[in-house]
Amino acid sequence: MFQNVLEVIRSRDDFAITSHVRPDGDALGSELALMLQLEAMGKKAVVINKDAVPERYRSLPGADRVQTADRIEDKYGAVFVLECGSIERTGLAGLDQLYVVNIDHHHSTGAYGKLNWIDENACAVGEMVYKIGKALGIEMSPAIATNIYTAVVTDTGSFQFSSTTAETFRMAADLAEHGAD
Repeated sequence: MFQNVLEVIRSRDDFAITSHVRPDGDALGSELALMLQLEAMGKKAVVINKDAVPERYRSLPGADRVQTADRIEDKYGAVFVLECGSIERTGLAGLDQLYVVNIDHHHSTGAYGKLNWIDENACAVGEMVYKIGKALGIEMSPAIATNIYTAVVTDTGSFQFSSTTAETFRMAADLAEHGAD
């Protein structure tokens, strides 16, 4: 599935990105990092969520660009639904009419997208977004690194949860080396 996700990114130009209602650090960090990665490739990308960015995450790079809506009206080449167990949990109408790419790390997530990449071994969806950027050769900017680091730190409980592995620490070191705040 990972290669299929990369092919969708390579072959399309306009993307929407969303996650679950009441987004947390993994949801927002992953959304914002993916948006910035797509833009670094010259693609158009927008983050659209049902709920506004919580106060604690408003300082994340790109957070001021998150749009809120009840439905996704426009046509996009694909809509990435990140860290979301079901399409209904996005709180957005209209997704059933679009090409949905479901990316998650929870074993309970259903295969509701046209394309579903579920990696239960990932510590966070942020790790999966990190792998996308590495595979596509996208330069790791401090803004991308900060967003991915936020996703990983929040979903590992500051590296305390059992999902934290040696690979998690190698990734965190790489993010720090690329300017993660």
